Amino acid sequence: MAGQNKERNYAMNKILIIDDDRELCALIKRSVQSEHIEADFCNTGKEGLQKLKEQEYQLVVLDVMMPGMDGFETLEEIRKEYSLPILMFTSKNDSISKVRGLRAGADDYLTKPFDMDELIARIASLIRRYTRFNQQAGAIQKLNFDGLQIDLENRSATTSNGTFELPPKEFDLLLYCAKHQGKILTKQQIYEEVYEELIRRLYEAISSLPPMQARRVHARYMLGMKVKDIAAMEGITPSQAGKSIHAALRRLRRYFARQKWTVNL
Repeated sequence: MAGQNKERNYAMNKILIIDDDRELCALIKRSVQSEHIEADFCNTGKEGLQKLKEQEYQLVVLDVMMPGMDGFETLEEIRKEYSLPILMFTSKNDSISKVRGLRAGADDYLTKPFDMDELIARIASLIRRYTRFNQQAGAIQKLNFDGLQIDLENRSATTSNGTFELPPKEFDLLLYCAKHQGKILTKQQIYEEVYEELIRRLYEAISSLPPMQARRVHARYMLGMKVKDIAAMEGITPSQAGKSIHAALRRLRRYFARQKWTVNL
């Protein structure tokens, strides 16, 4: 049952791969198809921009090094029209490309050569975040199950015995199990769901930061860059970069407190 559910979730997702390495494009296309993610690919930035006009995609995989219009130019053009997630390929230890891409609007990076399983996991994760982030504002805020009402806005549960506010993790577990009632869930499935929710919250909180702080936190904790490398790319001292990141973490703590979320920062 879980496998069938997974297939339905991915059936509507389609990605665009823009890379001048034709063999790699074909390999990625075959690999994501095994996870029920469709893929188109092209080999130039100009072709990629045209495909985006013709079809709807949930994610773009984009190589930095391409002839003609390179990955950065393509990224800047995409961001003028589209807000979908973009995962970029870069060369080994290329901190300059990472910072430049982040400034231009990349959501994630993967260094070549990479593990195909890691690429697929990152693609699936970015698609899930994008889908959850872009739910319509008028989405249903209360879910009704047999004898149970779950209030998504107030994060509470109501039964015949009354209304109860639950701690964040317990609420997430209750919601996940309620949505999958009648199905056998493994410990791994439950863990992955709770982990994904934490990542979604982190991205939501980071998006509330001033743009400069958001880029630095993303580079430091999502991409694993060193403070000195972030500072060097921005032309500031490591001390200035470090202070900015610490100030951002304080903002994130306050944001989580306002949302009544729990996290260790």
